[in-house]
Amino acid sequence: MSAEANEFEVALAAALARWGIALSPDQVAQLRRHYELMLAANKHMNLTRITAPVEAAVLHYADSLALLCWAGLERVCRDPLTLPSPPGGVFGVSLVGGGHASGAREAPSPLPPSPLPLSRGERGLEGPAGVDGQVDARVEARVDGRRSGRLDVLDVGTGAGFPAIPLAVLRPEWRITAIDSTGKKIRFVEEALRELALSNVTALHARSEHWHPPRPFEVVLLRAVAPLAEGMRKVAHLVRPGGYLIAYKSPQLEEPERAAAMVEARRLHLREVDRFHYDLHLREETISRALWVSVTRPDAGVV
Repeated sequence: MSAEANEFEVALAAALARWGIALSPDQVAQLRRHYELMLAANKHMNLTRITAPVEAAVLHYADSLALLCWAGLERVCRDPLTLPSPPGGVFGVSLVGGGHASGAREAPSPLPPSPLPLSRGERGLEGPAGVDGQVDARVEARVDGRRSGRLDVLDVGTGAGFPAIPLAVLRPEWRITAIDSTGKKIRFVEEALRELALSNVTALHARSEHWHPPRPFEVVLLRAVAPLAEGMRKVAHLVRPGGYLIAYKSPQLEEPERAAAMVEARRLHLREVDRFHYDLHLREETISRALWVSVTRPDAGVV
């Protein structure tokens, strides 16, 4: 194993251990191999600017897998000492050990108004729920219903395969479709999928706003896509009624982006949102991130 690959493995294990996620040897090998393939391909195509082992492990792979911690948070991360994880976890995710990032729980600092109506409260790995801390029963029921089954997930703007490939490695029962508007990036993802023997991912060359699959998806993911309102507008038709639209973003949005997102949320029948905060630790730097989770109304079609 090269020194780069070893450094990548150590950094990824450390980043995920903060969240109580443990990788099997096979999963480590698959993620390392994807990283090596990405480095090789990046020499002749512009896949990513983040290539150093530690940076890639934290900013690409750990960041992609934050979705798993959100999915298991209510059962594991809220109070890991007294709330054991049920078999399979939420969305089929099992976390081991403590689910919060740094141990001590501090009172959340005041947050600016959400661009979307918050019914689940604002939560994170570093502290208890903000707002009223209550979980909407309808959202909870929909999450629980997928605890052990297969899940149809769409990754929009996958690039080099993020978050699709890390999620596929850890959740082999999920059916993931990864799309990108750049053909050479999709060709790389297809080659990586063959090399990694990942049969639960389909890579397609498509623009989300012009693509109309046979069926909408239960979960649609937006990562490194900005601004939020534009992303909503382009992918809302791909989310089934009662499904989730999840954007990886900064915890705080500028006022114009918040205002535009509010307008789009109302127009697109996005009613329930969870802003889930998490931190990425890159050497001495702490990078704050958030998953903006929107739910389409089960009784209204998306326009």
